[in-house]
Amino acid sequence: MKEIKRACLLAMATFLIASLGFSQSVLAEGSEGQTFFYKEQTLLTPIEAEWSYEGKNGPDYWETLSKEYEACGKGETQSPIDIETEPASKLDGADLDLAFDYNETIYSVEDHDEIFQANSFDLDNNTLTLDDEDYRLKQIALHTPSEHTIDGEEYPLEIQLVHENEDEEQLVISVMAEEGKEDKVLKKVWMALPKADGVANRAVDFDASELIPELDSLYTYEGSITTPPCTENVTWFVSDEPISLSDEQIEAVQKVSSENNRPIQDVNKRDILKVQP
Repeated sequence: MKEIKRACLLAMATFLIASLGFSQSVLAEGSEGQTFFYKEQTLLTPIEAEWSYEGKNGPDYWETLSKEYEACGKGETQSPIDIETEPASKLDGADLDLAFDYNETIYSVEDHDEIFQANSFDLDNNTLTLDDEDYRLKQIALHTPSEHTIDGEEYPLEIQLVHENEDEEQLVISVMAEEGKEDKVLKKVWMALPKADGVANRAVDFDASELIPELDSLYTYEGSITTPPCTENVTWFVSDEPISLSDEQIEAVQKVSSENNRPIQDVNKRDILKVQP
């Protein structure tokens, strides 16, 4: 069955590549999995005005760059935040119906100067269900160093799995990465990283569930997306169990995405709930 599934995935990739004007797939040198060249895709969030992580277009000025970005400065439920584990109220896992249905999927791998990301080619292939509401995995974004901190601790890398439901409401699963052993399962994903700034123009197939550690406990709160326009009403689930990546894997991301973490935002009157199984 796995061979049939992989054959179907490769056939889908060939069709997509052909429809984008490319005649054949190309195996990335040294990769343990196949990657395919593809045509540049677009960001999920349209860019209304140029923004950055430093200087006059940096986070302190986002709200002034466009009327669409006002929430970046005036919003009351902005992300990221520091997750304080001890004071967090507890939510029994039995009170929260959270289920994953992830499958091997082809993703486009891109570097848009500020954000390194992977966009799903099949939005119906990976779903997360929260209390009978389905959210589709649309994008995986990497931030270095981490945007969220846990008890004030910053991690070298944060992986954000961005989901969206039919009403365009977003739910993000956030996983920290720490230095340690190489993640062999994800090695082919890193092989698709561009060697310099710019769009990678490649796609790779992998199972996003391999990006998520054992979820012994999660912290959830209501926040926003962490880039302009800083839209609020985003549900966040932050794992306090990091995955392990080698120094080389983390450095590979840092080479194409220099510091791209938004500063910590005020919690204000929000509740941070610890979800226990």
